[in-house]
Amino acid sequence: MKGASMEVMQLLAMFRGTIPKDREKMDLFLRYQAQHFDEKWQDLVENFLTEEGKIEEIPHVYSFDQDIVSFLEASSENNDQDLESYT
Repeated sequence: MKGASMEVMQLLAMFRGTIPKDREKMDLFLRYQAQHFDEKWQDLVENFLTEEGKIEEIPHVYSFDQDIVSFLEASSENNDQDLESYT
């Protein structure tokens, strides 16, 4: 990268394996990259370093699968009708 800062060069050297890896920084970068996957590579690396790897907290998505399975197992044999009243 032409004119890249020393920090950018160090990060890229870590990715290439030419210097020892900082596992924490690598993990943080992968999470950052997952949230900014549509950015150009150079912008991604520079923004990661500028923003110090700040990532947005991903909200927990609640899954109702187990609730429904538990309900069906505990209900009577006429599960279809019971499920209609549940939903």
